Amino acid sequence: VVAPIRGTVGDSYVNTGAYVDPTKPLMDIVDNSKIHCDLLVYEKDLFKVKPGQKVNFVLTNQDNNPISGEIYGINKNFEKDIRAVIAHAVIKDPVKSRLIPGMYVSALIDVGNQTVPAVPVDALVRSAGKEYIYEVTRFPGAKDSSYGFKKVEVTSGVTDLGYTEITLLGEKSPQDKI
Repeated sequence: VVAPIRGTVGDSYVNTGAYVDPTKPLMDIVDNSKIHCDLLVYEKDLFKVKPGQKVNFVLTNQDNNPISGEIYGINKNFEKDIRAVIAHAVIKDPVKSRLIPGMYVSALIDVGNQTVPAVPVDALVRSAGKEYIYEVTRFPGAKDSSYGFKKVEVTSGVTDLGYTEITLLGEKSPQDKI
């Protein structure tokens, strides 16, 4: 039997010797040369995502080899029960990436550069419903070079690539050591 497209047989719905109904499919054929990725974009981030933006993917539970792509479309309705919209991204060189339909990925969409104060995720301490970082300080009145730590309250923002954005709730000088 000759198929109308190239690809790999996914599912077969017939057995040897079975009757073939002309209105029923015999098998699913998957063409992995034109694979794309559906990304869930949550409502709070939706205004940042536009067609043409670059995307970097990493396969979940596999080595961290980056896969690149580009957003080409965004759905206009929310998915049921998750308050997210699907953004479609075309994957550059899917054959080299050895992707299979149904795989899960983690993706970073390039929404531009923004410089913000940030600390490593482990530097942020949560206690009694508040968030803190620690500042290196000299003990008042110490004659030697004794140092200690002072708890400074902050509010956290976006976490990405091991760093968390922070907003200081008091005045800090650039010389302060966190």
